[in-house]
Amino acid sequence: MTGAALVCDLHGMITRVAHDQLGIADRCAGGVPFVEIVDLASMEKAADFINTVRKNGGAFDWQLCLVIDKQIQLLHCMGFSDGNQLWIILAKTQSAAARVLEEMTLIQNEQTGMLRAALKYASQVGQSTRDESQFEDLTRLYNDLGRVQRELIQRNAELETLRTTLEAKQAELMAANLKLDALATLDGLTGIANHRIFQSRLEAECSRASRSGAPLALMLLDVDHFKSLNDLHGHQAGDEVLKMLGGLLAVSSRSIDLVARYGGEEFAVILVNTDPVAAAKAGERLRSQIQRTNWPHRAITVSIGIASWSPGAATAAELIRHADQALYYSKEHGRNRATHSMNMNAQEGLAASE
Repeated sequence: MTGAALVCDLHGMITRVAHDQLGIADRCAGGVPFVEIVDLASMEKAADFINTVRKNGGAFDWQLCLVIDKQIQLLHCMGFSDGNQLWIILAKTQSAAARVLEEMTLIQNEQTGMLRAALKYASQVGQSTRDESQFEDLTRLYNDLGRVQRELIQRNAELETLRTTLEAKQAELMAANLKLDALATLDGLTGIANHRIFQSRLEAECSRASRSGAPLALMLLDVDHFKSLNDLHGHQAGDEVLKMLGGLLAVSSRSIDLVARYGGEEFAVILVNTDPVAAAKAGERLRSQIQRTNWPHRAITVSIGIASWSPGAATAAELIRHADQALYYSKEHGRNRATHSMNMNAQEGLAASE
């Protein structure tokens, strides 16, 4: 579209150039009055134009002279007011000015006020308007704009519905991810850490102990005569014992330790910052607590093997191997006992069988 569209305050001060194909934007910069961008001979008429637009709500086809590219050019002007600001359309012909108005109205939502102001003014001047086709064109534009706005409202409603649906799906996905995280880290039966998390944590703690020299111990527990429990009372009873034992280990351990289901009826406890003597006492205390617990179906005891980190067992695999050897020693020497690997050769079991 060949022309320009200016936005002014009610005093005719240019606040923005909405469109410019005439090359007048530079002259409008800095908030200059509209009367100062016209030729000197047109300044008084430009002032009357601004007053007419502000007073009557609009003005059609005023002709003003502007200096463009060092040449005086006669331009056709339209102006409209909505009571808050003024719109001024400039073009080389009247029809070109009408096209600028039409295209600006359809392109920018903010021009809705401009079109309504134009229609209001056109309805006021009615038959006195020199070009009756202008009013018809503006009416058509208003109807078209109304249709476009209704379509936009409908599209916005559809987008809002899609946004709500997307948020719901995202919430479902987040919940599913949380469940997957739980499945990836927790044992499905007991709710404590699974073997994968145990292995990862043990390797990390061994690395930390290797760097800092802090004490570290590992405890492996195995339910005594678990197969006979399943055979006599069924697997459901066995699962009930495992869940109960997992909960007991969790509440009996410190927050810095890790309790995990190692596999089957076997459990593991990583004892952080725990020296061999303290680890042996913790194993005996836990063995005794399990023995004293009121279990369903029958009394339950455990065999426990304990190993402490040392430069000779500086890897997770070595620590597990030593704890497993101590566990085997406990089971071979009567069960219901806690054995630390450092005492096996001296056969000093730290737990007493009843």
